[in-house]
Amino acid sequence: MKKVTIIMIFLLSFVLLYGCATKDYVNQRVDPLIDRFSALESRMAATEAGILAVESRVSSVESRVSTVESRMAAVEMKVSTIESKVNSLEAKIPEIDAARQEAREAKTLAQDAVTAAKEYYDKADVIMKKAEEAAERAETAAAKCAKAFKLQQKK
Repeated sequence: MKKVTIIMIFLLSFVLLYGCATKDYVNQRVDPLIDRFSALESRMAATEAGILAVESRVSSVESRVSTVESRMAAVEMKVSTIESKVNSLEAKIPEIDAARQEAREAKTLAQDAVTAAKEYYDKADVIMKKAEEAAERAETAAAKCAKAFKLQQKK
Protein backbone atom coordinates (compact mmCIF):
# COMPACT_ATOMS: atom_id res chain seq x y z
CA MET A 1 0.00 0.00 0.00
CA LYS A 2 2.84 2.20 0.60
CA LYS A 3 3.92 1.57 -2.90
CA VAL A 4 0.48 2.36 -4.16
CA THR A 5 0.40 5.56 -2.16
CA ILE A 6 3.78 6.60 -3.47
CA ILE A 7 2.74 5.81 -6.99
CA MET A 8 -0.48 7.73 -6.48
CA ILE A 9 1.34 10.72 -5.08
CA PHE A 10 3.86 10.48 -7.90
CA LEU A 11 1.09 10.25 -10.48
CA LEU A 12 -0.92 12.96 -8.81
CA SER A 13 2.08 15.30 -8.61
CA PHE A 14 2.99 14.42 -12.22
CA VAL A 15 -0.56 15.23 -13.36
CA LEU A 16 -0.64 18.37 -11.28
CA LEU A 17 2.78 19.49 -12.42
CA TYR A 18 2.23 18.50 -15.99
CA GLY A 19 -1.23 20.16 -16.11
CA CYS A 20 0.13 23.47 -14.84
CA ALA A 21 1.78 25.76 -17.30
CA THR A 22 5.25 27.03 -16.76
CA LYS A 23 6.19 30.66 -16.85
CA ASP A 24 8.08 30.26 -20.11
CA TYR A 25 5.15 28.45 -21.68
CA VAL A 26 2.75 31.20 -20.62
CA ASN A 27 5.17 33.88 -21.91
CA GLN A 28 5.45 32.04 -25.24
CA ARG A 29 1.69 31.99 -25.59
CA VAL A 30 0.95 35.48 -24.20
CA ASP A 31 3.75 37.44 -25.96
CA PRO A 32 2.20 37.08 -29.45
CA LEU A 33 -1.14 38.14 -27.98
CA ILE A 34 0.48 41.16 -26.34
CA ASP A 35 2.08 42.05 -29.68
CA ARG A 36 -1.30 41.71 -31.39
CA PHE A 37 -2.99 43.86 -28.76
CA SER A 38 -0.26 46.48 -29.09
CA ALA A 39 -0.69 46.50 -32.87
CA LEU A 40 -4.45 46.76 -32.44
CA GLU A 41 -4.07 49.59 -29.94
CA SER A 42 -1.77 51.51 -32.31
CA ARG A 43 -4.20 50.90 -35.18
CA MET A 44 -7.05 52.05 -32.99
CA ALA A 45 -5.12 55.20 -32.04
CA ALA A 46 -4.39 55.88 -35.72
CA THR A 47 -8.05 55.24 -36.56
CA GLU A 48 -9.16 57.63 -33.82
CA ALA A 49 -6.76 60.27 -35.15
CA GLY A 50 -8.16 59.70 -38.64
CA ILE A 51 -11.70 59.98 -37.31
CA LEU A 52 -10.81 63.27 -35.61
CA ALA A 53 -9.30 64.54 -38.86
CA VAL A 54 -12.42 63.46 -40.76
CA GLU A 55 -14.64 65.13 -38.17
CA SER A 56 -12.62 68.32 -38.60
CA ARG A 57 -13.02 68.12 -42.37
CA VAL A 58 -16.73 67.41 -42.02
CA SER A 59 -17.07 70.45 -39.79
CA SER A 60 -15.24 72.56 -42.37
CA VAL A 61 -17.42 71.16 -45.16
CA GLU A 62 -20.57 71.81 -43.13
CA SER A 63 -19.44 75.41 -42.66
CA ARG A 64 -18.84 75.76 -46.39
CA VAL A 65 -22.19 74.15 -47.18
CA SER A 66 -23.87 76.62 -44.84
CA THR A 67 -22.15 79.49 -46.63
CA VAL A 68 -23.15 78.09 -50.02
CA GLU A 69 -26.74 77.62 -48.84
CA SER A 70 -26.95 81.24 -47.71
CA ARG A 71 -25.49 82.38 -51.03
CA MET A 72 -27.96 80.19 -52.89
CA ALA A 73 -30.80 81.74 -50.91
CA ALA A 74 -29.58 85.20 -51.93
CA VAL A 75 -29.28 84.09 -55.57
CA GLU A 76 -32.75 82.57 -55.44
CA MET A 77 -34.13 85.88 -54.17
CA LYS A 78 -32.38 87.74 -57.00
CA VAL A 79 -33.67 85.22 -59.54
CA SER A 80 -37.18 85.63 -58.14
CA THR A 81 -36.89 89.41 -58.47
CA ILE A 82 -35.60 89.09 -62.03
CA GLU A 83 -38.38 86.65 -62.90
CA SER A 84 -41.01 89.08 -61.62
CA LYS A 85 -39.44 91.89 -63.66
CA VAL A 86 -39.34 89.67 -66.75
CA ASN A 87 -42.98 88.72 -66.22
CA SER A 88 -43.86 92.40 -65.87
CA LEU A 89 -42.00 93.19 -69.09
CA GLU A 90 -43.63 90.26 -70.87
CA ALA A 91 -47.01 91.65 -69.85
CA LYS A 92 -46.06 94.98 -71.45
CA ILE A 93 -45.05 93.40 -74.77
CA PRO A 94 -48.59 93.58 -76.23
CA GLU A 95 -48.78 97.24 -75.19
CA ILE A 96 -45.41 97.89 -76.81
CA ASP A 97 -46.50 96.10 -79.98
CA ALA A 98 -49.71 98.16 -80.06
CA ALA A 99 -47.73 101.38 -79.55
CA ARG A 100 -45.33 100.31 -82.29
CA GLN A 101 -48.26 99.72 -84.65
CA GLU A 102 -49.74 103.10 -83.73
CA ALA A 103 -46.37 104.73 -84.38
CA ARG A 104 -46.19 103.06 -87.79
CA GLU A 105 -49.69 104.28 -88.60
CA ALA A 106 -48.82 107.78 -87.38
CA LYS A 107 -45.69 107.71 -89.54
CA THR A 108 -47.73 106.69 -92.55
CA LEU A 109 -50.23 109.46 -91.84
CA ALA A 110 -47.41 111.97 -91.40
CA GLN A 111 -45.87 110.88 -94.70
CA ASP A 112 -49.25 111.22 -96.38
CA ALA A 113 -49.66 114.66 -94.79
CA VAL A 114 -46.20 115.70 -96.02
CA THR A 115 -47.05 114.48 -99.51
CA ALA A 116 -50.38 116.34 -99.43
CA ALA A 117 -48.67 119.46 -98.09
CA LYS A 118 -46.15 119.33 -100.92
CA GLU A 119 -48.99 118.98 -103.45
CA TYR A 120 -50.89 121.86 -101.86
CA TYR A 121 -47.69 123.91 -101.78
CA ASP A 122 -47.15 123.27 -105.47
CA LYS A 123 -50.80 124.17 -106.20
CA ALA A 124 -50.54 127.27 -104.03
CA ASP A 125 -47.36 128.22 -105.86
CA VAL A 126 -49.17 127.90 -109.20
CA ILE A 127 -52.14 129.84 -107.87
CA MET A 128 -49.82 132.51 -106.47
CA LYS A 129 -48.13 132.90 -109.85
CA LYS A 130 -51.54 133.18 -111.51
CA ALA A 131 -52.58 135.72 -108.87
CA GLU A 132 -49.42 137.72 -109.49
CA GLU A 133 -50.09 137.63 -113.24
CA ALA A 134 -53.68 138.68 -112.60
CA ALA A 135 -52.46 141.47 -110.34
CA GLU A 136 -50.06 142.63 -113.02
CA ARG A 137 -52.84 142.57 -115.59
CA ALA A 138 -55.10 144.41 -113.18
CA GLU A 139 -52.40 147.02 -112.62
CA THR A 140 -51.91 147.33 -116.35
CA ALA A 141 -55.65 147.64 -116.86
CA ALA A 142 -55.86 150.13 -114.02
CA ALA A 143 -53.08 152.15 -115.62
CA LYS A 144 -54.90 152.07 -118.94
CA CYS A 145 -58.11 153.08 -117.25
CA ALA A 146 -56.36 155.92 -115.48
CA LYS A 147 -54.90 157.08 -118.79
CA ALA A 148 -58.25 156.81 -120.47
CA PHE A 149 -59.91 158.71 -117.67
CA LYS A 150 -57.30 161.48 -117.89
CA LEU A 151 -57.74 161.64 -121.63
CA GLN A 152 -61.43 161.88 -121.33
CA GLN A 153 -61.24 164.59 -118.82
CA LYS A 154 -58.98 166.59 -121.00
CA LYS A 155 -61.42 166.51 -123.77
